[in-house]
Parts: sequence; C-alpha cells; structure tokens
Amino acid sequence: MTTPDAGPAAPGAGGGPVRVGRIEFVNCFPLYHHFEDELEASGVSAVVVEGHPAALNGMLVDGAIDLTLSSSIAYARAADRLALLPHVSISSFGAVDSIQLFTRAPLPDVRRIALTEKSATSICLLKVLCREWGIAPEFVPREGPLTEVLASCDGLLLIGDDALHVLRDQVYPYHYDLGQEWKRVTGLPMVYAVCAARADA
Repeated sequence: MTTPDAGPAAPGAGGGPVRVGRIEFVNCFPLYHHFEDELEASGVSAVVVEGHPAALNGMLVDGAIDLTLSSSIAYARAADRLALLPHVSISSFGAVDSIQLFTRAPLPDVRRIALTEKSATSICLLKVLCREWGIAPEFVPREGPLTEVLASCDGLLLIGDDALHVLRDQVYPYHYDLGQEWKRVTGLPMVYAVCAARADA
C-alpha cells in the first residue's frame, strides 16, 4: 500500500484502489494492521491516507476517501450517506486513557477550556459531561503550544497520543478520563469511533 495525496478523483468505486483513511494514533494500530493484512490477502488494491479523526471525517463525507474509522458523532450526522461496517469500533466501558480533560483547578473552578482540533465525538461528550458536572465553561479552539494554553485556559481537552503524552508528563494537576466519567454518570459504555464507508463506494 502507498500513502497518496487525498483528493476527490479516483474513487474506489470507479475501478481504482480503495482509499482507506488511517488515524495516526497508537491505539488504532492493531485495527489497521489486521485490516491491511486482510486486504492484501484478498488481493484488494488499496491506498492509505493518514490523518487525525476530524480530518478523516471530512474527507469521508467529501468523497476524498472511501473507508475509515469515523468519529461516532460524525457518522451519526452523515448516516444517510454512509454505510456502517459491523463489529468494529473504538469503545470503552470505563477509562480509555487517550481521551482526557486536563485542568489547572478542580472542576467547579474551571472557566475556560481549550478544545483539540483533532476530535469530534470527544468535544460533544465533554459538553454533555460539563452539564452533568454542573459547570458552564467557555469553549475555545486550542491555539499555540501547550505553554500558551496553560496561560490562557483553565482546561484542555486532548485525545490520542497527545493525551497520553500529557498524562505521562503530569503537566496538569487534575485530569478527567472522559470514558470513566461517562460510565460514572450513565453506567454505559462509550463508542468513540465506528468503521464507516461511503454508501456509493
């Protein structure tokens, strides 16, 4: 497989290779390793387009790729144009580690939260949890390096490898695992991403 520049030309349905979006996070590697092995064993020609979840969500809806792990909220918003592949998801029943709200103060004192640009589902989940926590912070896009975010915001939402690195380095005195908080509030598992394809691919 190769990693081409994504674009609307050469759709998988048109006889060309299937364009597969691959999330560039460590927790996705096992899924893609198995999937790519299966494609090669089946003789299916495919190219891989790497990106973070929010970018790949847009590429799938716009027709730049044919298949990807998609944020569950992004799939729900475009379900009429997408096909859900069964038995594949990124989910947790409790702590997930790679989706964290980091704060400089306890939750009741959090006034401003910077949001990662890489997520869709996690941002929606955080807003739901804030209502459950009884707080109404201002949400702003993350801009600049971590030092600037620390100076301007009480909290920071991160996902994937970014979250794991900040968690390891203990940059913030408080952190809240969104999977754990969702289980505490609802008693239910959380589905962060599903495997989706364009219905016309």
